[in-house]
Amino acid sequence: MNINTKPMRPVWDDAAAALGLTATKRALLRLLAQLPLSSAGLLLRLYPEVAPWTVRRSLNELGDDGLIAAVHAPLVARRAARLWHLTDLGLAAIACDQGADPAALVRANGLGREYLLTDLRHLPAVLALHRLLGALAAAGPGAPQLQVWQRPWRGTYPRPHAGAAGVVRLPARAALAWDAGDEVRYGDFLLIADRATAPLRDTWRGPLAGLFPHTAAARRAGRTPPTLLIATDDGRAPTWRALLDDLRAERRETPLPAHVATWEALDADVAAIVAALHLDREPRWLGEPSPVPRATASASDGPVPHLVGGPLAGSTAAAGVPAEPPTDDHGKKTGPMQAPGLRTRPEAEAPLALSLSASEWALLDLVARHPLLTRDQAARALGWSDAAIRRRRGALLDRGLVRLIGAEEFGPRRTVAATAMAALASYRTSLRLAPVAPGRVDRAWPVGLALVLLPLLSVMALARTGIGRTKQGDDFLDRLVARQPVEATRAGLAAVAAWQGLTLPTAVARNGLAGGGPDDLIGARAGLLAAPRHTLGVNEHFATLAGVIRAAARSGQDVALTEWRNAGACAHKRLRPDGYFVIRRGERGQAFFLEYDRGTMGRRDWTQKLAAYYAYRDGGAYRRDYDGFPTLLVVIGAGAQAQESDAAWAAAIEDRIARLLRDLAVGRTPLPALLSTEARIAADPGGPLGPVWRVPETASRRCHLPQ
Repeated sequence: MNINTKPMRPVWDDAAAALGLTATKRALLRLLAQLPLSSAGLLLRLYPEVAPWTVRRSLNELGDDGLIAAVHAPLVARRAARLWHLTDLGLAAIACDQGADPAALVRANGLGREYLLTDLRHLPAVLALHRLLGALAAAGPGAPQLQVWQRPWRGTYPRPHAGAAGVVRLPARAALAWDAGDEVRYGDFLLIADRATAPLRDTWRGPLAGLFPHTAAARRAGRTPPTLLIATDDGRAPTWRALLDDLRAERRETPLPAHVATWEALDADVAAIVAALHLDREPRWLGEPSPVPRATASASDGPVPHLVGGPLAGSTAAAGVPAEPPTDDHGKKTGPMQAPGLRTRPEAEAPLALSLSASEWALLDLVARHPLLTRDQAARALGWSDAAIRRRRGALLDRGLVRLIGAEEFGPRRTVAATAMAALASYRTSLRLAPVAPGRVDRAWPVGLALVLLPLLSVMALARTGIGRTKQGDDFLDRLVARQPVEATRAGLAAVAAWQGLTLPTAVARNGLAGGGPDDLIGARAGLLAAPRHTLGVNEHFATLAGVIRAAARSGQDVALTEWRNAGACAHKRLRPDGYFVIRRGERGQAFFLEYDRGTMGRRDWTQKLAAYYAYRDGGAYRRDYDGFPTLLVVIGAGAQAQESDAAWAAAIEDRIARLLRDLAVGRTPLPALLSTEARIAADPGGPLGPVWRVPETASRRCHLPQ
């Protein structure tokens, strides 16, 4: 049977003929109806009854027959994974097999074209869940059968004192049955595949807190609550366990079955977790998904619905094939509505998701988190050669995902003017689109006052910073531009946000993404480019730290930089660190706040900044964000103008800050703090990992990172 060679659109008779396939092929079709964009490796774990070569041959034959198709995702260097999904004919065959309506199947399982393109934009999150599901299927006591798969999962629970039910959302739910021959065991799981793309506590505390009343409601109803299974890396596993312990301590009356596995030993960890569970002998799910509506009429003599359309971008047959909108037999669209505010359709974004390599994605993610990152800093941070950076960055520049920053874009003069004009335009727009109604003049005066004060504030800022640039400032900018700093464009930031599994506004708020360009300010771009020396110094410290830790790990030391957040990602109300990072040495990790000062802050500024740290610690707000209060790391950078290379000047500033830390600690527990200068860090062979740090109480330098 070679249905795919027919020039006309497949009809229902072709789909009915496909029901005569072998048992292996029909099983693979059913799995792809539940898990679109599955790899052969996942299908092998979910269907281990036959040999691997039989599964791979069956997939190729199903592709030749036009029942399934594959897209190629270059997620691993020099190797592209084939991800399989149903075609229109394969979807019609499944509908005939189950007696279901094809459009309802598309909506229930996310099988249509727009659903698939949306999954491609969030491909790492999808594949991480697939990897966790595969480990779970292989860990059971017998041959696995996927009973329920919901991605994402949405659960509700009653709230007696509220008008509406509570809602909790998690990435996925999987209910499996394992047939050991003499008995069948059942397990229900909620899955979180943590890829360390966002701050842990800030992202997951709310959803996990909502899971406790959901679990309590299930127990009251006599049902077995699902087991929460979390996969993460070695560095974040202790933080996950600490977060779960904190939530359990707050809600002692409701035990939450939850377990943490690591990506580094995923199969072994999941196998040990499943072996320790008491699996049910009969299915007692929390609730089945809504049933798929049955087919209402026979259409055996007509064409199958055009729900998937032609080959997706990135497939072997996609070149030159125009995309057609997904419709049912009556020409109605069946895919999800496009989210408001998106500038491109999913069809335009899918080629990007399938054309970048894993290394190019890593570079794009780094640039999106660190605007003004120079070429040499990116090479040190990623451990690549200059040639590799040039090649991969050139690919991103050609696609319009990053852009070079020109000398005219730096400094407060350009930034203040651009920000003021943008704010004025915003106020004028709001005034034009929302005229004041009669009798409501009280709401008009803030707008009018802003129109008067913003130009005055801009003039004051220009007078304070200086209208022209000095010769030394021009030399600094010339040297900086020669190092080719880059930033991500709006398209690049949107792609990174989707790759992280977040919307762009959420990624800006949680991960501090910034960039866009001079006419499209996103995140903290204006502030970062207004102080290029400060931004460059923070990026330099990050690149040096990442490079030194990578070199130490290659030499055999058990040390790793497990997390880094930029200033936007770790800001909390009045608390404004320049960065946050975690260093793990052996089994122990230590977290740090970074404060980088070039001598531009006086005693009053430092007093206000340290007061914010004390309020954050003493008020206990840090417990919601971190596993323990991080150590404050103060780095004194090179000064401005004539003092730029004066080590004694930097040491004097360090002594002044240490003295202030001692003064503010009188009568209360002092802040954990370490201090050093850029010159000392650069002179030590161990860099920031060497004995270059001092505590405020003494000037001797005996401290390493971590302590």
